[in-house]
Parts: sequence; C-alpha cells; structure tokens
Amino acid sequence: MKKRNLKFGILAALIAVQLFDVAVHVSIGQAEPIRIVSNIILGLWALWSVFGTADSKTGIVAIASYLVLNFIFVALHGVTNPDQGGALRVTLFVLVGLSTALSIWLQANTRRAWVHWHG
Repeated sequence: MKKRNLKFGILAALIAVQLFDVAVHVSIGQAEPIRIVSNIILGLWALWSVFGTADSKTGIVAIASYLVLNFIFVALHGVTNPDQGGALRVTLFVLVGLSTALSIWLQANTRRAWVHWHG
C-alpha cells in the first residue's frame, strides 16, 4: 500500500511539474512549442503508464523524446535567456532534471507494481 501511494504521489508530482512548466511559460508570454510538446509527451505517458496499458518501451521512448526535445530547444536557443538579460536557464534545467528523475523512478516501478497488483 505504501508503494502504491508513493507511486501515485510521484505520478501526481510529475504531472504537476509538466503543468507548472507550461503554465509559467504561457503566463509570461514565452510559450515555447517544442518544450510544451515535450511536457505533453511526458504527461500523457505518465497517465497512460499508471493504467498499466503502456509497456516498458513506451516509457523509454517518452523519456528519451522529452530529453531530446529539450536538448533541441537548448541547442536552438542557448543555455541563457536573452529575454531575461542573458540569465542562465536555471528553471529549465531544474524542471527537466526533476521531470527526468521522477520519470525514471516511475518507469522503473510502474510495470513491476502493476504486475504485482494484477499478476
């Protein structure tokens, strides 16, 4: 039961981070489509995985897609934000790091937990 509660807590945190990331950028007028697509991919995979319909390859593809899209964004726009006086994109790195860590944990534990509950 504790593991299940932890899993849903991680899932909720992952989805909240994706929503927060999109909301912040939309609210300040810096909506970045490539990053929003990456957030949607990760959020949808998280929801899909919790219902046990996503296989392990789907999680790997979702996490890899999220990372690649964010890498492309940084490659195109740089590690600093000219709209903020050239400041380092700390928020991006924190949110991507947190999202990646939560996703890897969810990926590692969802299939195992699903099989245990329903196997």
